[in-house]
Amino acid sequence: MTIRNGYNQERLLLSDKRKIWKTGKGTYVVSLPIEWAEMVNDKYNGEVYVFQLKDKVYVLPPTELTGLTGDLIVTCDDETKLESQIIAAYLANYSGLYIRFQENVSGLEEKLRDISNRLYGTNLARISAREFFLSMSVAENPIDKVLDRIHLLSDEIYKESVDKMASLPLDRKELSEKLDHIRSIETDTDRTSFYSKRLLTYSLLNPETSKRVGIEDVRDILEYHVIISNFERLSDLELELFETLVKLNDQVASNKTTLKLSALSPGYGLKEYYEDAHKLVDKAYLGIKDEQSALEVLRSKNVVDRETNIEYRPGFISLENRKKLLDFIRSKPFSEWLILMEQRVWGMTGIGTNIAEAGRNIKYKPQPTKEPPPFMI
Repeated sequence: MTIRNGYNQERLLLSDKRKIWKTGKGTYVVSLPIEWAEMVNDKYNGEVYVFQLKDKVYVLPPTELTGLTGDLIVTCDDETKLESQIIAAYLANYSGLYIRFQENVSGLEEKLRDISNRLYGTNLARISAREFFLSMSVAENPIDKVLDRIHLLSDEIYKESVDKMASLPLDRKELSEKLDHIRSIETDTDRTSFYSKRLLTYSLLNPETSKRVGIEDVRDILEYHVIISNFERLSDLELELFETLVKLNDQVASNKTTLKLSALSPGYGLKEYYEDAHKLVDKAYLGIKDEQSALEVLRSKNVVDRETNIEYRPGFISLENRKKLLDFIRSKPFSEWLILMEQRVWGMTGIGTNIAEAGRNIKYKPQPTKEPPPFMI
């Protein structure tokens, strides 16, 4: 049978017949694969769970049975259900799923393996032609390190993208390869996000674990969830931005013309706009640990110029620069594509606000008082 783990590695285990031996009056034993047995002995002191399901027996280490085990019956029309229910079980801290196909459908098996590869800590085992068991474990990692990881992935997409936003057209093959790389980073962001949310659920169900991973107050789990979800959305926007850039590049190349996306000072183009929006997001992330950084981002939100009705972000994207940007877009051909790109970047600033608000709520709650509340009518 083939087993895939949560780190995209695959190995083939050769199935072979093993003899069941009777020892004593009523005990039966069977040998286990040496590599697996040594791993269980080292990591779990040789302890395993053995349980029977109909005519099959399963042997799992303790880490695989920390939560619920679910049963999922799927048909050839259940591709959407398959993905949504597996992810829902993963986020809800299920320890495993039995997945049974009512028909032999190779497409659904391929889909199942793809979903498994996108979830850290999963192991997919084929039981029979139509049955699989997907075990789900969760490693305890400090929440600060988890947030650093998802922020790093977002930053990597930005670095891969921003240098291409200067002048078009660019080499199509080079852009296509860059897009594939950015998509792989975005996929890793989703994988990290799913793991992070599973860790939060695990911490909510296990208060001692919550403190071990650095969550001092379980009420903060909601705020961490907000931060993680917003970084996931940020990576989506950055991917959409680059996908739009690739399509725009094709249009520019087909029309045998050129298009500047950057404007040197005192001008202000899309490249400069993207750089400033990224600075706001970085400042918001610093705000999780630094109150002043969070306040800088929050003070800049919801600011609208009364005369022009133009939104801007003081300290990051000035009113003057926002005006220059809109004039820049109106003056260029392919303005409909540039508007789409501008909207994606502006959405990133709102994500920065959400991250800063959640960070502030985690770190800067007032200290509780032991005094009783005053008598009020």
